[in-house]
Amino acid sequence: MRVHEAKDASFGDTASKAGRFGQEWGGPGPPNTWKRNAARHALWAALLAAEHGEVQAGIATRAHEHNESGLDTFVDRWNNEEAIRIGKDLEPHEVEDAIRKALDEGVFITDPLNPIEHRVPDNLKRPTLPGSSPHQ
Repeated sequence: MRVHEAKDASFGDTASKAGRFGQEWGGPGPPNTWKRNAARHALWAALLAAEHGEVQAGIATRAHEHNESGLDTFVDRWNNEEAIRIGKDLEPHEVEDAIRKALDEGVFITDPLNPIEHRVPDNLKRPTLPGSSPHQ
């Protein structure tokens, strides 16, 4: 699959399903914007991996975030990679349940501004200098 084909695939029916899922899992209103975004990216990337394979899903998700930066982009990239790992070995009909479970278990970053709401690896919680521990 070429990059333009991956991008086209990523914005078709898969993206529509992911958008609906994000609305359902994340809930309404501004307080849930991060949750909706996490759920949408998780289902989208996992479905791409299940339908097109890990490599193509990676191409499509990276193309989607190309030339982007900032906290939202970091979170999207993180969630996309986690979702691809989940979806790559699943059949498409298994993906939604697996992603729902992973969201409920805190696998994805659902609110980067509230560390209680999501799992973030210790090395990403605060900057560290070479040779120092993030737990100091």
